Amino acid sequence: MNGDGESFIASHDMLCSARLQNARIAMSGNIQTAPHGSNLVIETNSGRVIIGRFDSSNGFQVLMHDCDVYDPPPGANAEDYIRETAKYGVDVKKKDFAFDTSTITRWRKLGDIPKPD
Repeated sequence: MNGDGESFIASHDMLCSARLQNARIAMSGNIQTAPHGSNLVIETNSGRVIIGRFDSSNGFQVLMHDCDVYDPPPGANAEDYIRETAKYGVDVKKKDFAFDTSTITRWRKLGDIPKPD
């Protein structure tokens, strides 16, 4: 097979792998279906929480704007941070932030998060 055919197969295999990763995302579906411009809460397999405005995903990476990236310390409850952010708004620390889709375990709309009393 010539070099072009091998490149096509490699690209196809990478795309299939990304689709499998996206299919494993719990509860929230494929991040590519997230509404552009919506504030999202994205939880990752490391425990990191990213809250910000969703721009796009190419299947491999996600691009967010006006974000806060929270790495909870040991023993901390990330849901408390998420609910506090839902109540008071995003404490923007990063104008633009990109990360791998393979790290996503769940995403939700910030507006759907119950706010604390």
